Amino acid sequence: MTRLTALLGLLSVAGCARSFPATEMVAVQPAAQPVACAADADCGTQQLCVDRACHDVTAATVAACTERPIHFVTNSAAIDGRNRSELNETATCLRSDRSVHVTIAGNADERGDSAYNRDLAQRRADAVAGYLEAAGVSPSQLTTATYGADNPMCTAHDSDCWKQNRRVEIAPRGLRAKANEPVKNKVTSDDDTKGIQRIDSTGNGTDNGSPLGK
Repeated sequence: MTRLTALLGLLSVAGCARSFPATEMVAVQPAAQPVACAADADCGTQQLCVDRACHDVTAATVAACTERPIHFVTNSAAIDGRNRSELNETATCLRSDRSVHVTIAGNADERGDSAYNRDLAQRRADAVAGYLEAAGVSPSQLTTATYGADNPMCTAHDSDCWKQNRRVEIAPRGLRAKANEPVKNKVTSDDDTKGIQRIDSTGNGTDNGSPLGK
């Protein structure tokens, strides 16, 4: 009986045993890093150098010329670092199609003096225009305007609403390039390059106004 019990035990263990496939080790590739550049010549034929990095000119890039808001902190016309990615996309789009023009409209929230808020909104528009020019966009493609607090996106009287209204709106005009067209600014005329500060965007706006503005 003892031998039979032992034999049945061994058969039970063997029946429960399972085989597992060998684990295959797969190397994880690091995320691709943007290619550093100092000028368009450092990038590929369908790329542009913006903010010291090569950016692909694709259908998504062209779509970046759609209307978009750039928000600011209270009483400031400084470009927030979180906006640089969006502004770089806009710069790439504008540089890929010189026929596209944009209106850059500055806004402020309702707090503070009306005249100062108009000035603050203009400085915000100028800061965005300056960033785009520094990224290689022709000044002839840019028009700035100021609305102060007269064009609110939100009309509630609270901090969340004021945050939405402290903004610059970039609104495009003109045709957009197709993604499969050649990059137009690889060869530019003298008129296109006059007055343009090339590929040295720091993302720093200026804010020299009174602490009373909003």
